[in-house]
Amino acid sequence: MLLYSIMFAMSLIQINASQETQFPKQSKCFAPVYCLNSGGKSQLSWKQIFSADSQLQCSTSNTKGEKGKLGLKGEKGDKGLPGNRGIIGPTGKLGVPGSKGETGIQGPAGVKGSTGDHGRKGDPGLKGINGNRGSGGDAFGSFREIMTDIITRSDNNQSYEGNIFIPLMSEKVLRKAAIKKCKDIGGELANIYNDEHMDRIASYIRNNKIEASLNYFHLGMTYKDTNNRVSLRNGTLIPGNEFKWRPGCPYGGYKYPFSKNVYLLVHSDALSLYQYFCNFNDLDVFVLCEIQRR
Repeated sequence: MLLYSIMFAMSLIQINASQETQFPKQSKCFAPVYCLNSGGKSQLSWKQIFSADSQLQCSTSNTKGEKGKLGLKGEKGDKGLPGNRGIIGPTGKLGVPGSKGETGIQGPAGVKGSTGDHGRKGDPGLKGINGNRGSGGDAFGSFREIMTDIITRSDNNQSYEGNIFIPLMSEKVLRKAAIKKCKDIGGELANIYNDEHMDRIASYIRNNKIEASLNYFHLGMTYKDTNNRVSLRNGTLIPGNEFKWRPGCPYGGYKYPFSKNVYLLVHSDALSLYQYFCNFNDLDVFVLCEIQRR
């Protein structure tokens, strides 16, 4: 039995010796590698390698070896998980206003409301225009007004160069009726011959006949804007700048084609500038008559 044990041990020694001569001696080294840990981050690790190359030897030196050749490019990895949503950016500028939309369909009519309370009584209306006088009454009324002026209010300011000037202020009339009123008392629409005459007539009216702060009177004169002349009743022309005019007068040009009638304006304030002559179209105003003494 002992003899068989010695013979088996000797055969194992021979086998090992033959394997060592048949296979070259391997070198054992460690190489750095990077692996992903459980958190998904790269972590340095070491891998044990074996080499049968007799020229490859593991160094025991602490010095850094030469940089190895770049390895082959690995295969494309799997697509990563979606990242977290980014922070919302600031609000942008207001855009250009859009075009106006179409008008919508008209809605149904509402329910009729209840009748409201009666309103207040309105203010009284303006006084109506006086009716036309009868043919006899018109002449008599003008005559009575003349007699009242001559008997109770006559003064030197009513006369000029022998003629009497009578203001008729019982009613306001248009030019055609004014001409008739003067004819009914034996006169005509008055002329004003100069500024002195104008002031005398205005003073008489202001002191005896004034009704409102400003009163207008028909005259027998007209304005010619083509040459700035004033025409008397008989056609005599006098330069317009020889008379006093209300500020803004006389009116002329294509804007006032019908402003040819000259009127006398008398203000209650003798110093007011808003009086004297002015030209308009046909107005409903008082009348100034001129009666020639025979």
